[in-house]
Amino acid sequence: MSKVVIIDIDGACRDIFYKVASDKNTHFHRVIKISENHNKKPAYTASDNTIIFQDTTNVLPVYTLPNQATIFTGLFPQNHGVMNNHIFDRHGISGGTKEHIAKYYGNLRASNFYYGTSGSANQMMQKGIKTIYDHLYEKNRKSAVFYSQYCSQMHAGEVNKIAFDLPWRTEPSFRYGPSIDWWIPSPLDVLAFPAQGFDESGVFGKFINFDSEMMHDAVNYFEEMLDKNAPDLTTLYFAGNDHHCHKFGTWGKNNNKNQEYYLRNYCDSFFGCFLDLYEKYGYENETVYLFCSDHGHVDINYPKNYIKKSSVPVLLNKNSYKCYDPLKWGSIEKFDVIITYSCGTVQLHVRKNAKTNNWGTWNEPPFKKDLDQIIEIFLKKFPYIEQVDYIFRRKLQPYVWNSGYMNVYENKDAESRHVDIDTRINEICCKNSGDIIVILNHEQSSRFGSEDLKSVHGYGNIQDSYIPLVLCGKGMKNFIKNPSLNRKSRSVDITPTILDILGLTAKNLDGQSLLCKK
Repeated sequence: MSKVVIIDIDGACRDIFYKVASDKNTHFHRVIKISENHNKKPAYTASDNTIIFQDTTNVLPVYTLPNQATIFTGLFPQNHGVMNNHIFDRHGISGGTKEHIAKYYGNLRASNFYYGTSGSANQMMQKGIKTIYDHLYEKNRKSAVFYSQYCSQMHAGEVNKIAFDLPWRTEPSFRYGPSIDWWIPSPLDVLAFPAQGFDESGVFGKFINFDSEMMHDAVNYFEEMLDKNAPDLTTLYFAGNDHHCHKFGTWGKNNNKNQEYYLRNYCDSFFGCFLDLYEKYGYENETVYLFCSDHGHVDINYPKNYIKKSSVPVLLNKNSYKCYDPLKWGSIEKFDVIITYSCGTVQLHVRKNAKTNNWGTWNEPPFKKDLDQIIEIFLKKFPYIEQVDYIFRRKLQPYVWNSGYMNVYENKDAESRHVDIDTRINEICCKNSGDIIVILNHEQSSRFGSEDLKSVHGYGNIQDSYIPLVLCGKGMKNFIKNPSLNRKSRSVDITPTILDILGLTAKNLDGQSLLCKK
C-alpha cells in the first residue's frame, strides 16, 4: 500500500526550488530527478519516477493560511472561507465559536500565536469543511502532521496533539487503525517571531535556524513511528524559509542570505533526515513524495516599487472613514473599514452604511453607495493610482456571486500581466472576502510593504503566481506518469491527487486528481 509524504515549504519560489533540486549533491535530488534545463521543457515532465508540474499556480489571496487551506482541503477560498492570516469572520460562518472569534480576532500577533499552537486555523474554515486528514480518518487510515497549522476541524476531538515543550504534551499513537497525530509548533518559536517582528538584534538570529529544533525533535519521534506503525500520510511543514526571505530577501546575490541558501542548508538537510529513515525502515519502494509551496516570494526594491501599507488607511481616514488596525485590540463595530494586505493586493471590508455609525452593521452587505464612494476616493486621490491595475467591487445581489466581481477600474494592458485574474478573483468570492479589492501593477513591480521587509509574498501577476509541485519517489512506479493534459495544475488539485494515490476519493472538491493509474 502506498505511503505519501507532503513536504510543504512556506514561500518556496518555483524556479529557485527547482534549481536547488537539480543539484545532484542535494537530498532533494535523491528523489526529484530534475535536470538543470527543466524550465525549457513542457508544462510537465515525467521520468525516473518523477512528475514535475511546471506551471502550477496558487490561489488568491496570497497569504499562508488561505493557500494552505486550499492545499489541504482541495477547495477554493470561496468554499473553505479563509481570507487572511488572522481570524476574520464577519458573519459567524466559520467553525469557531463567537467567543473564540471575539477573543482572537482583534490582535494579529496574538492570533498568529494562537493558530500555530492551539488549532485556530482549523476553526477559521467554514463549518463542516473536511481536510485531507479527515478523509483518511473516515477511511480507517493514519496521518501524521508535523507543524502545519491545519489538521482537522471535523474530528478535532480525536486528534492527538503532541507539543514538545508544553505541560499537556502527549505521545504519538502507535496503534493500528484511524488516527491523526499532530505535532503543533513550539509556542516559543511561533510567538517570538510575530512578537519581535523583523528585529536585527539577537532575537532574530534563531530564525535562520527557525525549523531546526522542531525538526530535530520530529525526526526522533518519526523514527519511532516508522518502527511501530508508519502513517499512510505524513505532512512536513517548513516555516523558516518564509521568515528567512522576509528578513534577508529572496533573489539577492549574497549567497549566504537568499532563499537558495536556506533551501540548501536547512530544508534540504531536514528532508534528508526523514528520507534516511524511510530507507532505513524499508519504505522507500512504496513512498510517494509531494513537494509544494503555499506561495512564492518577491524582493522589494526600495524606494522605487515600495508603497507604504499606511497609505491606504491614511487616505481613507482623511476622508472621514475610521479604519480598523488589526495590530491593536478593539471592537470592529466602531470602525467603517477593515484593510488586509497581500503584497500587491489590498482587500477592503466595508461596513454597511459606512461613515454614519448610526445603524450600520458588519453582518449585512454594504450599500452600493458605500463602495462607490470609496472607489471614487481611490480613483481621484490615491497617490499611487498609476500603479493600480484593477479595482474590483462586490456585486451587490446580497453575496451571490454568479458572475464574480464587476471591474470598476482597469489599467491599460493589465490583463496581460496577470494569471487568469478574473477567474482567481471569483475563486475567493464569499461573504468574508473583500468588498473592494485593489491589485497593483506588475510591470512597475509595485508592492505594499514596510521598510523592515526585504521580500514579500507574490500575488496575482504571472511571475509571482507559480509554485513548485512535484510528485516523486519509487512509489510512483505504480502510476502512469501522465498528468491530466486538459487544464493547468493548481494547488487545489493536491488533495484529490493524494487521495487518488492512496486509493481514495472524495465528493464535492474543487480540484481534480492529476494522475492516471495503471
